[in-house]
Amino acid sequence: MTNQLKTFSRTLCILLFMLAVSPSMYAHFKVFSVKGDVMVKQSGKTEKAVEGADISPAAIIIIPDGGSVEILDTRDSKTYKSTTPGQHSPSNIIFEARKQSVGTVSAVNRNLKIGRSGSSTDRDQVVYLAKGKVTRTLENYDPASDTLQIDNEMLGRFVARQLSRPESVNRQQFPVAIDSKQTPDGVLQLSVRNTLAFPVYFNVLKIDSSDPAAPVRLSEIGQPVGCYVLLPNQVTTRIQLADIDPDSRHFVVMAHYYFEVDRMLDAVNEARDSQSDAPLDLPVYLHAL
Repeated sequence: MTNQLKTFSRTLCILLFMLAVSPSMYAHFKVFSVKGDVMVKQSGKTEKAVEGADISPAAIIIIPDGGSVEILDTRDSKTYKSTTPGQHSPSNIIFEARKQSVGTVSAVNRNLKIGRSGSSTDRDQVVYLAKGKVTRTLENYDPASDTLQIDNEMLGRFVARQLSRPESVNRQQFPVAIDSKQTPDGVLQLSVRNTLAFPVYFNVLKIDSSDPAAPVRLSEIGQPVGCYVLLPNQVTTRIQLADIDPDSRHFVVMAHYYFEVDRMLDAVNEARDSQSDAPLDLPVYLHAL
């Protein structure tokens, strides 16, 4: 037998052994708990999920309506649960469970650390809106952003009310580190560092201090699409090197969920024109530059 034939025979034996080996030899997932007729498809067979059974990484877990499954990852001894009907891989169940956990904890921390609406009247008003995905990128950037955004109309009314009382704009302690500079020759610089444990969302607006009737507009150093998103331990700096009107007053609006600057500006100017009631306290911060 030639060396090439011997090598081929040895390789074939190894492949046959790998195909014949039990799934438990390479599985690092187990069924921890199950509710309903959950099925597991692996190694060419579809069987009912049984607590303690091994699940390979390539398995397909089929969850019926009203059913649920909790799998154990033996590598870190953690369990992950899914109640979503359909076909799932173990890694998909783990990813979705982790994302939901991160989003929930993040949302709780945001409300605790940045604050909530204070009066009972404000709590009866809509502060957050359920929404779909903005983009897949933003969902990965901030998992909690996939479920909530701050109500643009409520935000605009709040900003309008704060601007009607200039002394209140910088009265709150701003939740992150912020530094700004404006020079007589038209340079405007802003630096924001996120010192919190979750992302923050902000934009920069301006108002003509020489004309009280002028509309609130986007600052030259603002973000014209949506708003800025800053992860923990990130710093962003925006500089306009010339042409800043010395009569313009610039200010930062910061919230802990996504908002649309165009819709928010419409609401700000509409509220200023109508002098409508606005919430007294929101988890939103204004900082004049």
